Amino acid sequence: MQNIDPKDYLQQIQRKISDNIERSFFKAALKWKAFKSPQVTADTMQEDWRRLENHIFPTLADLPLERINSKLLVDTLQKVYRKRHTSVIEKVLHTVEGIMDHAENTGLIEMHNCHKAKKAFHYTPAENNPTITDEELPRFIYRMQTANIKPQTRYLLFWNLLTWWLWLGAFGV
Repeated sequence: MQNIDPKDYLQQIQRKISDNIERSFFKAALKWKAFKSPQVTADTMQEDWRRLENHIFPTLADLPLERINSKLLVDTLQKVYRKRHTSVIEKVLHTVEGIMDHAENTGLIEMHNCHKAKKAFHYTPAENNPTITDEELPRFIYRMQTANIKPQTRYLLFWNLLTWWLWLGAFGV
C-alpha cells in the first residue's frame, strides 16, 4: 500500500461504511414502510413491522442489501419453522420480498432472489376455530369431568358451554 494518501484512504473507508449503512436492510425497510404505509391500514403495517422486528431484524438489519439472499432468509427463519409457525413464515417472506422489490425498483440493488426462500418450507394450512361436532360432545364432556384439572377450570369450561348453548337457543339455531 505505497503511494496512498492516508487521509484519502480513511475517507474512502468512511464512505464505504456510510454506503453500507445507507444500503442496509433496515434502511431499505424504513424506505419501504414509508412507501407502503399509505396503501395499507395502520394495523396491517404495524403487524408486518412487528414480524420483521421479531424474526428478521435481529439478524439481518445491519446487513447490506447485496448480502440478503434466499439461503440467508431460510437460515434466519429455521427457528420459526421448527415451531411450526408456517403462516408467520409466509407473511414474513411476503414482507421481505416487498422490501427487496422496492429496493430493486428504487435502484438500491440490481436484483434479488428472495422469492426462492418460500420454496424451502412446507406450509401447513391454518386451522381456524376448530369445533366439536354434536357427536363428539358427550365424550368431550365426560373427559372434562374426569380430567385432572382444577375445579375452577372445569366450572369455567362448563359455564362457557352452557352460555353458548343458551345463546344458540335464544336465536333459534
